[in-house]
Amino acid sequence: MHRTAPRVFYLTAMALACAVTTPPASAETLLKTDATWKVTPAAPTGNWNSAAGFDTSSWQAATVLYNVADYPGYESYTAQGIWSSGLNSGETAFWARRVWHLDSLPINASMKAGFDDDADLWINGVQVISDHDGGATLFNVADLLPYLTLGDNLVAYAATDNYQVFGLQHSSWVQIDGQIAAAVPEPETYALMLAGLAAVGFTTRRRRPTGPR
Repeated sequence: MHRTAPRVFYLTAMALACAVTTPPASAETLLKTDATWKVTPAAPTGNWNSAAGFDTSSWQAATVLYNVADYPGYESYTAQGIWSSGLNSGETAFWARRVWHLDSLPINASMKAGFDDDADLWINGVQVISDHDGGATLFNVADLLPYLTLGDNLVAYAATDNYQVFGLQHSSWVQIDGQIAAAVPEPETYALMLAGLAAVGFTTRRRRPTGPR
């Protein structure tokens, strides 16, 4: 008695069922401040905060000041605090930007950010943060999806350290987290699975007993 074909049929059907099931979303960090950001201590002109292709060849790499995770209560963060120079420098303001690519829009996205002291932040040219209260502030933007787009995205901000009397302990950091759906199998994958099911079904029919029952 041949049991191979039914077993293969069962396994193939299970594989097809798994493929058509909606894949789970995975949480990940989409963007964070680190040394890859481009910064400048000189006020830029033009569309520096709205154009992904803006020329930053004269800008420098960000100076990393610390890891956000080193502070109690922030252990889960991977962003780094950045400025255009080190701590206690004479640069009381700087401008930063980073372009990153999205092959697909996330299911959800949110942003955490901290500035010491004031800041204006834009995503793709839309201002999301405007803070001028003169003190260090933490921000939580719960829904970033209205500001994101397929392809290149731009985050740009200007930050100012107002309290020079404290030794210019300037700071800025940004982290964007979201959930990305796992890739759905290509149509060719479904076609191959269906062809395998058809072939197994044909083999099973040929192996059925033809004598009287």
